[in-house]
Amino acid sequence: MKIMRFVSTCLLAMIFISCSGGDEPLYSTSTPVADVPTVSIALEPSLSPSPIPIPTQIPTSTPFIPTATLEPTITPSLTPTPSKTPLAEIIGEGVFRGGLANLGVFESVEIRENGAIKWRFPLSIGTASSPIVVDGVMFVGSMEGAVYAADATTGERIWSRDFSSLPLISSPAVANGRLIIGGNDGHIYALNALNGREIWNIDLDAENASSAKIVEDVIYIGSDDQNLYALNFENGEIVWQFETGGDVVSSPGIVDDIVYLGSEVNSVYALTAVDGQLIWQFDASDDESEGSYVENGFVASPAIYKETVYLGNTNGYFYAIDGQTGELSWKFEANSPIFSTAAIKDDVVIIATISGFVYGLDSESGAELWRFPIRRPIYSSPSIAGSSVYVTSETGNLDAIDLFSGEQLWRLSIGERTEGGMASSPSVHDGIIYVGNGENLIFAIESFEN
Repeated sequence: MKIMRFVSTCLLAMIFISCSGGDEPLYSTSTPVADVPTVSIALEPSLSPSPIPIPTQIPTSTPFIPTATLEPTITPSLTPTPSKTPLAEIIGEGVFRGGLANLGVFESVEIRENGAIKWRFPLSIGTASSPIVVDGVMFVGSMEGAVYAADATTGERIWSRDFSSLPLISSPAVANGRLIIGGNDGHIYALNALNGREIWNIDLDAENASSAKIVEDVIYIGSDDQNLYALNFENGEIVWQFETGGDVVSSPGIVDDIVYLGSEVNSVYALTAVDGQLIWQFDASDDESEGSYVENGFVASPAIYKETVYLGNTNGYFYAIDGQTGELSWKFEANSPIFSTAAIKDDVVIIATISGFVYGLDSESGAELWRFPIRRPIYSSPSIAGSSVYVTSETGNLDAIDLFSGEQLWRLSIGERTEGGMASSPSVHDGIIYVGNGENLIFAIESFEN
């Protein structure tokens, strides 16, 4: 039986870290790739952006044909743990990374000075799922295979549903009163967001670490069976599917009726949202930096900003790709695997690496604006509220960093320093940061002044 993709990836990454000198940064100066704009990092941190050459030769796209439609398997509903505080209604929407474009930007009051723990929500074991907050309710999956709903203000459990299966690494998506989440047991589940009761599930017979996006009556989600699926929101039936040739851990991004996704086959795809037809394919299989991972591929999700697709690869490069043509705009050589999804606001691209650095890059040129050293692996994705960047790492800390200068604003310990921990990414709502640690707690963090 295949072990779950995300956990095995993290463990292999930790082998990479230990073999490379523990806490020391895993990067070095390297030679730019010929004819392609490349930004290489220096050995010492620099706050000054560096210029990159103008591109003269850009990779071309490659055609790819979607596979035929499959029929879903629908199984009977199970009963969740009864609610402690019944909800009136759930009418809002919430998805991984705060929106369909995966920008990691939250329209919320930011915490600029000293965060403090507001409440802790206990889990049986840890979580890699990122909390979603909708209509005053926090939803999150857990490694024991359960989904939880809790009052976002008090942390009181509203309901929980135990699937009694493999972990839920996927983050929930909520729309029209329903919660959609993928499980490592091979199923995609639709639950009633008010009470956790199952509405339907479809068995894809493969692990699902990808987080769903919902557009009107269609759900888009990747799977370890190497496909991206478009599912009917009402009943879970397959509308179309697209085979990539590699596991799809990446969560799709959707802008202007185009679906973007990465695959572990080392390619990025743009598809028509209505029927899954290929628009373009970008291939990164020829790139390999000195910090390249043992198995290269796109695990991170695409972030779409101003018609450009941004995402990192475990080969140690971060790419900016023209969203209309699939041609490479620029790439940044981090010399360290990148698992997390970028956050982008005000022309600043925030990326985090396994070597433990957070970078601010210019969205137009890829020039490095600043670098913040954490020096422990970062699996979670950074998030932005206002001009503050929030990121967790294996240090067990939540760091707040200024978006424009890269200066540290504050640091809060929310867990022990553990290998492979803290894959949950922060969400920010109404001035509160929600995030899981690598152990067994979900935290709500508010301003210390409150």
